[in-house]
Amino acid sequence: MKALLPYAAFVTLVACALLSGCGDDPPETVVLSGKIVKGPVQNATVKLYELQNEPLTTGFFVDQVKTDSNGDFSMELKRDYTGYLLLQVQEGNYSDELTGQTVNLSNSPVLEAVFEKTTVADSLAPVYVHPFSTLQVKLARDSQNQIPTQSYFAASSFLNSMFGFDGSAQLHQINPALSSISSSSVGTVGLNSFLMAKHLATFSRMANQEATDDLFNSLDSFLRIQADASDGNYDGFLGSNLLTESLAGPSMFLKAFDHVSLQTASMSSQSAEFLSIRSSLFTTTSFSNAGSGFSTFSSQAFQFTTARIVFQSTNPIEIKFMDSNRFLLVADSANSSLILSKNSTGSLSLLTSASSITGIDYAILDMDQDNDLDLAILRNNPIQPVHVSLATGESNLANSSQALSFQRSPFLVPFGFSTGRFQTSTRSSLAYHTSNSAFLVLDTLSNNPLTLRTRSVQHPAFTSSRLWLSGDLTGDQLDDLLVFQSTQASSSLSGIHFLQNLSNLQFSLRQLLPDSHLCEQGSTGNYSTDSLQDLITLCNKELRFYKQDSTHLLQLSSSVTLPLTATGPFEIIKIEANGTLPREILILDKANSQSSGSKAYPFAILEDKNLVRSQKELTLPPFVTSVLPTQFNSDSLTDLLLIQSSTSRVLLQTQQVP
Repeated sequence: MKALLPYAAFVTLVACALLSGCGDDPPETVVLSGKIVKGPVQNATVKLYELQNEPLTTGFFVDQVKTDSNGDFSMELKRDYTGYLLLQVQEGNYSDELTGQTVNLSNSPVLEAVFEKTTVADSLAPVYVHPFSTLQVKLARDSQNQIPTQSYFAASSFLNSMFGFDGSAQLHQINPALSSISSSSVGTVGLNSFLMAKHLATFSRMANQEATDDLFNSLDSFLRIQADASDGNYDGFLGSNLLTESLAGPSMFLKAFDHVSLQTASMSSQSAEFLSIRSSLFTTTSFSNAGSGFSTFSSQAFQFTTARIVFQSTNPIEIKFMDSNRFLLVADSANSSLILSKNSTGSLSLLTSASSITGIDYAILDMDQDNDLDLAILRNNPIQPVHVSLATGESNLANSSQALSFQRSPFLVPFGFSTGRFQTSTRSSLAYHTSNSAFLVLDTLSNNPLTLRTRSVQHPAFTSSRLWLSGDLTGDQLDDLLVFQSTQASSSLSGIHFLQNLSNLQFSLRQLLPDSHLCEQGSTGNYSTDSLQDLITLCNKELRFYKQDSTHLLQLSSSVTLPLTATGPFEIIKIEANGTLPREILILDKANSQSSGSKAYPFAILEDKNLVRSQKELTLPPFVTSVLPTQFNSDSLTDLLLIQSSTSRVLLQTQQVP
């Protein structure tokens, strides 16, 4: 006879069953592990988000961790969650697969991976985040920052065909076998891991081979491939206009891949393994499901209409912006300078004439805080020192005899002046630098009566300087200075001096950017999608983009050389070509302004990093002596007001909406 359980024990067993087990409950969370690979990315920030709805949109934030020295990470998520998840990676650094160079990701776009958790399970397969998982997400994401699942899977198939991976491979499940980069055979690591490692090394080689001078490192190569493929065609061009080369197209990739395979890994060019892999690359280069989720260099950008006449004057030499409706038309010394206003017919009309306001340069500012524009006039010649006068308000602009003369400097002004907020006041200031390296700031002490003062500032960086820029580079509402030294300066002073305005005109050297070239032009502005001010320089026909990082330091992000046909002198023109940040750039080459017309070369910054030039060239009308970028029409694009000296006309070229 079988023994029966005691009643109490029986009750306990039933209760345990009803309560889902006593002491054997499954955990509420499950561990997700993985690796960030572009070379192992150490000290990177990994963030996990739930994705919701269809198309997939970013939902709840789940967790955030740092990677270790091997690029590994581990985090927890709910065990009972099913659906798609997004991993995003920022910051960190890695060692280049070929050169060993340390590459910092602090100013780079995020790496990403999307994956699906399909079941309630106690363990998850590891997830690998690398450029290929990132490219899959980028291609699938649409302009509303959503990811249609159909596009997500189509992007996976496209990239597998493009880079020779197994057709059924999930990119986020491929762990690149970096140790096999120098191996001549797949061995035991598996074809996908072997091939992805070779491709990561190929990115490095692309940045160091002939004809890819604009690529700085392996990540830069990948970003150019990403920008190339963003229109759905990996064809060697940015956008669909077939004018701007990506410098990272299929031919460049294959050239670098062959070098890595045959030289670094010593594969035989006639081996069946190499030939099989080589023939599997780029079996397709078109992707019809591209979502255009990141910016490209649109073929429709920088389209300007034919110039039309908007005003006729006598010997105009320059036009200046006053506000959204008014402009100062500067004439030669024998004629009147004019204040012009936009009218209802889309042209300009005379607002007032300032018959005796003549000078070598003009600044538009509000120095007395009355919300009325003031006009500062500088006159200078080798005999008379500089004379600065101020016309306050429209009545004084109309009758310059009322203009207030407030400064006679004993120095000549060889480099011009700038306006800005140099002191802890909401008033604008006028600053100019002199041949004895003094920095003079003119501002107002009071409004009524208008009282002005001059402050002289000295700094070692002012010696032998040839170009000055101002802008709020530290976000403290005070304008800082960028002082460009010539190559004749001592080695300790040579370069671009970033002088922080500490308040009350006390400047401190925050950063020295080494530069061995003479810089003709520079421009500060919002050239990226964040709110920080960046720097563009033009030095010895090389355009450079310095991006400001989160610590308010300027980092060289990319550069590009002007065409061989460009001779200068040059002018940097900041414009808006597509209606959204960041700003675009026109480089005006004034070499042929008196005959066939000046050339203007368009540039854009992609992915907040890459400075690229369109091979489209704009030609301005002949005899244009002044170009003013302004938003003349009601759209958000920049138009051009031109002074044509030979005909004494003001011309307008409007930009067409892409």
